[in-house]
Amino acid sequence: MRSVVIFLLILLPVGAISQTNRFSAAALSSRAAALLGDSLAWPVLASVAVYDNRSNTFSIPVTASPALQTFRLYHQKVRVVTEQLPVQVKAGAGLFGPSELKALENALNRYQLNLSAGNVDSCLKLSATVSSLALRLESAIERNRLSAVEARLEEKTGIVGQRKGLLGAWKPVETGTLYEENDGVRTYADSRAALGFRDGSRVIMGEHSMATISRSRLDNLTRAVKTDVTLVNGSLLARLSEQSKQRADFRLSVGNARSELQTNRFWANRDGDKRIQVSNYDGEARLTASNVTVTLRRNQGTVVVEGKPPALPVDLLPSPRLDWNTQDSVIYTNQFTFNWSPVRGATRYQLEMALDQDFTRLVFRREMAGTRFSGTFELEQPVYIRLQAFDNDGLRGTDSPTYRLVKNTDDIPPALFLFGVTGDALIIPGTAYRVTGQTEPFSRLTVNGNPYPVAGDGSFELSGDTGKEQLKFVLEATDRAGNSRRQNLMVIPIDPVVLRTIRWNVPVNGTTIDGQGTALSANGMAYPGMEIRYRAGNLTGSVGTASNGEWAVSLPAGEGPALTFDFIHTGSGDTVLTLTFTIR
Repeated sequence: MRSVVIFLLILLPVGAISQTNRFSAAALSSRAAALLGDSLAWPVLASVAVYDNRSNTFSIPVTASPALQTFRLYHQKVRVVTEQLPVQVKAGAGLFGPSELKALENALNRYQLNLSAGNVDSCLKLSATVSSLALRLESAIERNRLSAVEARLEEKTGIVGQRKGLLGAWKPVETGTLYEENDGVRTYADSRAALGFRDGSRVIMGEHSMATISRSRLDNLTRAVKTDVTLVNGSLLARLSEQSKQRADFRLSVGNARSELQTNRFWANRDGDKRIQVSNYDGEARLTASNVTVTLRRNQGTVVVEGKPPALPVDLLPSPRLDWNTQDSVIYTNQFTFNWSPVRGATRYQLEMALDQDFTRLVFRREMAGTRFSGTFELEQPVYIRLQAFDNDGLRGTDSPTYRLVKNTDDIPPALFLFGVTGDALIIPGTAYRVTGQTEPFSRLTVNGNPYPVAGDGSFELSGDTGKEQLKFVLEATDRAGNSRRQNLMVIPIDPVVLRTIRWNVPVNGTTIDGQGTALSANGMAYPGMEIRYRAGNLTGSVGTASNGEWAVSLPAGEGPALTFDFIHTGSGDTVLTLTFTIR
């Protein structure tokens, strides 16, 4: 039956933007969830908002409201397609519409990259593409699901070979090649193959492996597929559909061992010394060799030596765990290091990296004896990571949780703010100084080339005593991508001698102004950000200093008989100096 993709049309509430016009940077994700229906869409909100670096806040222009409403509507459509995709995969999308599925996945990946970059226009264009490709995939599944072909090479790495029938010659093949009953599949050094079967089951073959599809038949009444696969050498990981698990429709032969699988996941390996290792990860698997049958329950394995009955089942080793706090991690360069917990009884570990969570699109696999691996890898998209431990019998243990590694391609320097600083100068009334600042969390901060402590939220404090001397600091913040931003700071203690230097338009002798009956004007040099308050008789007023510290005052004739100046440090409100003059 053709499944229906329902698009939910959710409009942004009228007036929502105007009601919440200004918000802090910390509220960016929650505001994206409220306005756009998805907290992960915060880069879009940030791209249209106006950032105030003094208050560390964002504001949304009213003119951005139509664009945000349109984005919310189309973003919801993309989310619905994304949620429906696993359902279509289970319905055979990878087998019946491989090119359409890949096109849709690529479009969704491009959409996600543009969403992360906040490219609203590109997201809107790609949303239409995603909707169109979703319909094409749906049509392809419906059109091809009655195909008589039973298996398809869905993914491959390196060279993969096919043998047509039991007597055919091996030839290299490409993704999309169809395999019928009695066909053989083969991998070589650094190559892997993922075969997809009609019922959704998959067989993933490791390198240097060879297998034959002994039987692959479709029951036209029940639509069940009976599949037998013979592993000649190497290893394979079988991931069976729920239908195959319940019906025991999938059988695996390895050497003299035969298995009936009522499980979703099963691993088998046949090495050069004719030893067979099998591990079962779900349900039950009945393994028969030399007329002896053993039952492997969940997370159990056994070893079969050629010509002998299988050994008694043993518990598989538990999985190693990466030393990450979460299952997602971000790197900022192409270098990475993995550390994981040791597993008692393990003789080696296997590390896998893939472009998908099913690990069919492997990009890296490495076995090692230790619990640490460092490497360099060009990450163009997120990769998934998992680990297994192998015991002394070569049994593959359980899979670790699936971890995700994302490379941040950020090339924007981190923010670096100093609060209470005018330009690059901090004017202080005494000799003690204290200035607070903010940079991005996890950034490194140096002051005059020396490492300086930063709190977890990116805040820091610089304090000390000038000893009446001007101090110069160069602050540099560097994020994990290596981007840097510098900020100069001059800490300047106020010198009263500078404040006392005043120029007049009349003669002045000490504190006596010879200007009775004359309009007075005075100007001098103080410090940026100061306030000069004056009083003369009934006249009061104040002026601020210019960016270079200059100030000027004019008084009408007849004021007096005394004139007082108070020099105020606006940051603290302290009166630094008071000068009083007599007018005669």
